[in-house]
Amino acid sequence: MSYDELKAIYDDTSGWLKFIEAKLAVFLTFETGLIYFLIKLNEGHEKNLLFLILGLIGVLVSIILIIGALLPTINKSLNPLYFMSWTDKGYDYTDSIKHEHYKKQIREVAQVSKRKMCFLRYSIIIYVLSIILVVIGTYC
Repeated sequence: MSYDELKAIYDDTSGWLKFIEAKLAVFLTFETGLIYFLIKLNEGHEKNLLFLILGLIGVLVSIILIIGALLPTINKSLNPLYFMSWTDKGYDYTDSIKHEHYKKQIREVAQVSKRKMCFLRYSIIIYVLSIILVVIGTYC
């Protein structure tokens, strides 16, 4: 692969990572709003409190998963390409170093994207189950 192809793949993979992180941030905001709704819904009502509490716990677990997914995982201090790309603009390193580190960085960004999508998937599943529990607790 040429340098330009590796750079294009890296840029595309980084773009997907940014997209996933934006989805995580939006979903985190939405879930935080649901916690407020659940607390207000429970005020003055003694309906199925167990289902409401389980729903609230589920939403909290879902939020914890999303926060865990938003935490950075790449150790940039071990990646010379990262530092060469912004601190040493005039540094002349060989093409083999560029290729090797671009491949490594593409692999790392892809793994981080996959992990974040997995966290998001589990968070959505728990979130939907929590909403079902809240609906059961409210209307039954």
